[in-house]
Amino acid sequence: MMTKRRNRSVLLIAAALAAGLVLEWQGGMEGEAADMAGHETVSPAEAARLMKENRANPEFVVLDVRTPEEYREGHLEGAVMIDFRSNKFQEELQTLDRGKTYLVYCRTGRRSGSAVPVMEEMGFRKIYHLSDGMKGWKEQGFPTTKNQERGR
Repeated sequence: MMTKRRNRSVLLIAAALAAGLVLEWQGGMEGEAADMAGHETVSPAEAARLMKENRANPEFVVLDVRTPEEYREGHLEGAVMIDFRSNKFQEELQTLDRGKTYLVYCRTGRRSGSAVPVMEEMGFRKIYHLSDGMKGWKEQGFPTTKNQERGR
């Protein structure tokens, strides 16, 4: 009888310790998650609002991950272009400030959808992903520009 009670006590203590460790680990993970990168998918209208609100904000960057040819055909005002298909994509991302906020887009949202996790893994803190890309942007009637600069 004493052995069963002691075994039960040991199991209860072990369970309590394990629960405490899990809670501590979860708390630590929440803290880490708050420090890690995150992204939010936005519609063209939401992206336009963000761009308008951050027009004079040097901490807000519009990032076009299409090809140079696509960029020259028209892009969002003030966009910086880094070609997702380039073998230097990650190398060029290294030159960007990870503490800034980025609005990332491509033609339809597929390449930018692939670029965002790369950026998160590299430690970029705040990323907005334009869900429908340039195609959705134009369909909603929002303006583009054709200056030849890459916005850098």
